[in-house]
Amino acid sequence: MNIRVAKKEDLTDLTELMNHLGYPTTTRQLIGRLTSIFANPDYYTFVAELDGKVVGMAGLHLGRSYEYDGHHVRILAFVVDSSYRNKV
Repeated sequence: MNIRVAKKEDLTDLTELMNHLGYPTTTRQLIGRLTSIFANPDYYTFVAELDGKVVGMAGLHLGRSYEYDGHHVRILAFVVDSSYRNKV
């Protein structure tokens, strides 16, 4: 398995994964969202590839803390293609 930063070329796979996550999404809708997300340096989108196929994704946001000096990362989206869940 390979984990890497998502690219614009992953749009179709990411759209499918959003639907697996339970959020009906079209490619057109997601391109608008990803354009903003990819342009923001506080957002990170990673994909998991298995045998050259994108089978999962994680969307993260870097935030600042009110309670202490420093940052935290929040997982905003995390999904694995239903065909690949519970696999070793």
